Amino acid sequence: MSKLKPTDNRPLAINPETNGANAASGRITIVTPCFNHVRFIRATIESVLSQNYSNLEYIVIDGGSTDGSAEIIKEYEPRLSFFVSEKDTGHGNALNKGFKRSTGEIMAWLNSDDKHMPRALQTVATIFQQHPDVNWIVGTNGWWNDQGTMVSTINVFKNLHDFLSGDFAWIQQESVFWRRSLWEKAGGTINEDYKLMVDGELWTRFFLHDELYHAHCLLSGYRMHSANRAAQRYSECVSEMRRAIDAVRPEALKVAARRSNAYPTLIYDHRRGIWTKGVCSRECSLQLEAMRDQLAAMQNSTSWRITAPLRAAIDFIHSIWAYQ
Repeated sequence: MSKLKPTDNRPLAINPETNGANAASGRITIVTPCFNHVRFIRATIESVLSQNYSNLEYIVIDGGSTDGSAEIIKEYEPRLSFFVSEKDTGHGNALNKGFKRSTGEIMAWLNSDDKHMPRALQTVATIFQQHPDVNWIVGTNGWWNDQGTMVSTINVFKNLHDFLSGDFAWIQQESVFWRRSLWEKAGGTINEDYKLMVDGELWTRFFLHDELYHAHCLLSGYRMHSANRAAQRYSECVSEMRRAIDAVRPEALKVAARRSNAYPTLIYDHRRGIWTKGVCSRECSLQLEAMRDQLAAMQNSTSWRITAPLRAAIDFIHSIWAYQ
């Protein structure tokens, strides 16, 4: 077992490209739990370390993998703040091991088959630095395929009202970052009674204390592959989410009565070079969801597939005209 090795605490030189975010926002802790993910763990680790974020605390907890995952992680040990490979009692237990050793002001976890986008941590740090009253954020939902290609993105809006109504699918865990102060208010632990939806259960507790801000940018993505637990055990995921919401429902109803049903947003203002707050109304969110469903239905239709060559030809002609 390695000892905890926080990254250098000396004053950081401010990089004008990141608006001093590394220095001002403090340490970011990322925890990666892993068990037998030899196919993807290297890409996950690289997606974190390649951020070159100056004040990163990266903790990897392996559950005693037998497929070579631990050996790959060991290669990166000099660049990790902590690494251990030993049996645990599940996903939540591994996360608790990691977070108990953490010291970061900003916290998140990245599962061992998922990846961060380039510059994700700099972006997160900048947002929290520019908005001290924002306590947790989620980026645009993104999905990687098994080859590591980003194949789909969409903005998904969720709040406490949605959770209480049963519309909880899904806040993408890989794209969520929060302040330690919120973590501590919500109990400072992952609930190990949940085997699949440890993230969704945590969100129910976060919602009791603050609203979720939706940042309009890609921060991370969920990797889709044949062994996804959530896909294989979807009904169990739904059951656990309903149980988690019911557990906080009496208190959540009181909080919801005082809270707007709109969705707080964060949008980058290119002219001023800052992240600005906005609001997406519930009606706007519902319209976007309806448009998404209609587009999906259209793309799956027979007529859409039949006319694909014609649309490609039209796009080609348009491209020639645009060039001229």
